[in-house]
Amino acid sequence: MAMRFFAYFSLLTCLIGCIPPVPDKTTPNPTPEPAELTECEAMCDHIGPTEEGGLGCPEGEPVYDSDLPGPVGEPNQSCEDFCVQQEANGVSLNPECVAKVESCGQIEAAISGCQ
Repeated sequence: MAMRFFAYFSLLTCLIGCIPPVPDKTTPNPTPEPAELTECEAMCDHIGPTEEGGLGCPEGEPVYDSDLPGPVGEPNQSCEDFCVQQEANGVSLNPECVAKVESCGQIEAAISGCQ
């Protein structure tokens, strides 16, 4: 009987010791603030079509979103709307940095942060 009690006590002690610690909720992970529409508009105007004064980058063109109405494969979301949507989903495109690039080839680096 004492041996069985000791075995159960040992097992219980091991299980209690294996409980993961509760994460500290006082310091939440920082989430990027969504970009304002004006930042996305400035970025898209800068990298958009050349006939509208932009650099003519493909990233400034409208894109197709299957969640939106419209013919399959036809662009149905503006650069601005895509930017705002990505920012709202926590994917920062750093529009303030992209709006400062001098060529289309600098966009990917600008998304990572301003140089």
